[in-house]
Amino acid sequence: MSKEWSQTQTKSRGWWWKAPLIVISLLSLALLIIIININAIALSQINSALEKTLVSGGHLTTFELELLDGQLTLSELTLNAPEGFDTTPPLNMNHIKLSIEVASLFHSPIIINEITLDELAITVVRDKQGELNVLNLLPPADQEVTSTEDKNSNSSEPEPTHTDTEEPLAIPAIDIKKVAINHLTVEVIDHLIGETWSASVALDVNIDNIQLNDLMNRDILVDALYVGISKLNIDQLPGFSKAPLLTLDKVSLTANNLNLSATNIPLNNIELKGLALSVEQDSHRELNLQQLLSSWQTQAHQATNTSNTTVVETKPADTATPSITISNITLDSISAQLLSHVSPKPWRTGFEQLNIQLADLGIAQNSFTLDKAALTLNGFEIDQAPGFGDEKLLSLKQLSITTAPLSSAADELRIKEIALDTLASSIETDEQGLTNILALGNTLQGKPTAEETPQATASNTAATPESSSTQQQPIIHIEQIAINNSSLTYSDRALADTPMVFPLKNIEFEAKHLRVLDSDPEAAPASLSLALELTQPDSLPDAYFGAIAVMGPINTGIPAINSQVRLGGFKLDTIDPLIPPATRTTLGADGFDAAVAIALNHQDINLYASVLSDKNITYNAIAVKGPITAPAIEMGPILTGVYSRVSDGLLNLGKGSINAGLDIASSGVDIAQAVGTGTLSIGKNLGTSLFETGSGLITLDKEQLSHGLMGTSKGTLQIGYDSVTESGSAATGGLKGSYHSLDGSNAEQAWNEGIKTRYEHSMLQAEKALLQMRYPPKPK
Repeated sequence: MSKEWSQTQTKSRGWWWKAPLIVISLLSLALLIIIININAIALSQINSALEKTLVSGGHLTTFELELLDGQLTLSELTLNAPEGFDTTPPLNMNHIKLSIEVASLFHSPIIINEITLDELAITVVRDKQGELNVLNLLPPADQEVTSTEDKNSNSSEPEPTHTDTEEPLAIPAIDIKKVAINHLTVEVIDHLIGETWSASVALDVNIDNIQLNDLMNRDILVDALYVGISKLNIDQLPGFSKAPLLTLDKVSLTANNLNLSATNIPLNNIELKGLALSVEQDSHRELNLQQLLSSWQTQAHQATNTSNTTVVETKPADTATPSITISNITLDSISAQLLSHVSPKPWRTGFEQLNIQLADLGIAQNSFTLDKAALTLNGFEIDQAPGFGDEKLLSLKQLSITTAPLSSAADELRIKEIALDTLASSIETDEQGLTNILALGNTLQGKPTAEETPQATASNTAATPESSSTQQQPIIHIEQIAINNSSLTYSDRALADTPMVFPLKNIEFEAKHLRVLDSDPEAAPASLSLALELTQPDSLPDAYFGAIAVMGPINTGIPAINSQVRLGGFKLDTIDPLIPPATRTTLGADGFDAAVAIALNHQDINLYASVLSDKNITYNAIAVKGPITAPAIEMGPILTGVYSRVSDGLLNLGKGSINAGLDIASSGVDIAQAVGTGTLSIGKNLGTSLFETGSGLITLDKEQLSHGLMGTSKGTLQIGYDSVTESGSAATGGLKGSYHSLDGSNAEQAWNEGIKTRYEHSMLQAEKALLQMRYPPKPK
C-alpha cells in the first residue's frame, strides 16, 4: 500500500515540474520569434498606425532595432499631404539614428552615443481659405469622442486630484556624446498671399558631448556646439518688385566648453554672410513687411485661442540671466534697399554692401563691453525726390567707422575714426519754396494735415519731460571725422526769378577730438577744418572757401567756438539775381576775397567780416556783436543789398563799422571794437541811403579807406591790406600797389589768375590768427 502511494507521488511531482518548463520554453520560443521578426512587426504596426491615424496616411520604409547593441534606425518616413493641398508631403525624412548604451538604462546618467537626423524636410502649405496642411493631418473629432466625453462627465466617480505635496516628475541625467542634424529644411508655401509665394530655410546642428544634468536649472554642459542657418529665401509679395524680400547665404554660431548654469556663457564666433533685404512701399504707403505680418497674425491668433491654456506646475527654475561674451562677430556682404511705388516712377534708397567686425563683445544685464569694432558701408544712395530731376539726392561711395575699446559703464566712449569718401548731395528748392528733402518726406509718409500737426507738436512737447533722465550719459569722444572728395549742389528756384545754382566740389572736412555730451567747459577743444571749391557760372574761375576753428565740447546749448573763415575769388555774377543794380554800380567791382572771424559761446557772439574787391578796395561786409538772442548787426553794401531783396526785416547800420581784414583776430578774440553809435533803420529797399550812413563805408583807394574806418587802428588795416597785395603780386608780375595800375581786361585777368595763390596765403594767415584767439572765447 505504501509502495503504491509512493510511486503515485513521484509521478505527480514529475509532471508539475515539467509544466513550468514547457511554458517557459514556449514563451522563450515566442519571444525569440518576436525578436527575430521585431523589425518587420514594428514596421507593419507603424505603417498601419500611420494609415489609421492620419487623414492621408503615411509610410515608413525601414525600421531597424538592435536591442543588444541599443540602436534604432528609421529610414524614409513620409507623411502624405491632406486632400486639397499641394502634393508635397508635409514631412519627409531620409534617415534618423539613435544609439544608446543599454546598461545605462538601469542607472544614472543614461548614456546616448548618437542622435543623427539626416535630411528632414518640413513643408507648411496654406491654401486660399487660410487652412494649414499640418493642422489637417488628423481627422476631425467624431461623435464617438463626444459620447465618451459625455459619459465621463456623467460618471459619479470623483476626478483624482493632485496635491501640492506631490513631487514633480524627475528627469534623469542624460549624457549625449553626439547630436547631428544635417540639412533640416523648412518651406512655407502660401496660396493666400499669392499663387507662387514661398519661403524656405535650411538648418544644420552639431553638438559634441552634451550633459543634461538638470534641465530645470540649466545645469547643461556642452563640449562643442555648431548651429548653421543657410539658404534663407523669402519671396517678394505680389504687387511689389521681383527682388526677393529677404535672402541669406549663411549665419553660423560656434562655441566650446559651454556651461549654461555659469554666470557667463562664452561663444566663439557668430558669422553672417550674404544678407539682402528689400523693404518696399506700395501705392497706398503700406510696407510689404506689414502685409506679410498682418496676413499671418490672424492665423497665429486662431492658434492661440485653440491652444491648451492649462497651467502646469513645474519645479521652480533658476531664472538668473547669465552674461554672454562673444569672441568674434563677422557680418559680411549685407545689402538693403527701400523701394517706394507711391509715385509713378519707383523711388529707391539703399546700400550695396555693409561689413561689420566686432571683437570681444560682452553683454550683461543693462551693460556691454566691446574691445573693438569696425564698420564699412559701400554704395549708399538716395534717389531724388519725385519732381526734382534725375540727380541723386545723396550718394556715398564709402563710410567707415572704427572704435577703441568701449564700455557702457565707462565715463567716455571713444570712437577712433569716422571717414566718408566721395559723398555727393543735391539740395533743391522749387518755385514754391519747397525743398526736395521735405517733398520726399511728404511723398513717403503723406503730407500732414493742419489738424495733425498741432497734435503731433503737442504730443512731442508733452513727451519731452518723460524722456528726461537723471542718469549721467557717457561722453562720446570722436578722435577723427574726415570727409574726402565730396560735393554738394544747391539750387534754389524760389530765391529769384532766375534759378540760383551753387555747385560745391572738392569738399574736404576734418574734425579731431570732438567731444559730445561733455559738460566740462575746461575740456580740450576740438579742431575743425573745411575746404571746398565753388564752380561759378559761365566761364568764371572757381572760388575757394576755407574755414578753420577750435570748438568746445558739444552738450546743451551752443558750444564755444573760435573760427577763421576765408573766401577767395567770389564773383558777383554767381549771385547776380540777388544784387540790386544800384549796389553793383556803386561797388564798381566784379570779384571779391573775404575774411571772417567768429568768437562764440553760449551767451554772446562776435562776428566780423571784411571784403577786398578786385579793384583793391577793402571794406566791411558784416559785424555782429552782443547777446546770442539779440545781437547788434551791421551790414556792408553787398549783404545789405541782398538782404533788401530777400527779407522784410530791419537792419541797424552803424557809422563806426570796423575792418575785419585777413588778420581780423590777430590780437585775440577781443579785437572786436564797438560797432558805433550812429545807426539808421532802413527797410526792405535801401536805395542810395545806405551809402550816406557814414563816410568810408565805400571808398576808392587805400588812403580814403583807412580814414573812413572808425573804431579800428590803421596798423591793423595795413596788415590786412598788405597780406592781400603781397600774395596778389605773384599773379600780376610783381604788383605792389593797387590793381588800378592795370587796366581793363588785364586787371581782371591778373586778379582771376591770382585767386588760388591769394586764397592759400590767406589760409596761412588764418592759421596764425586762430592761434592768437583766446580760448575759451569771452566776447565782450
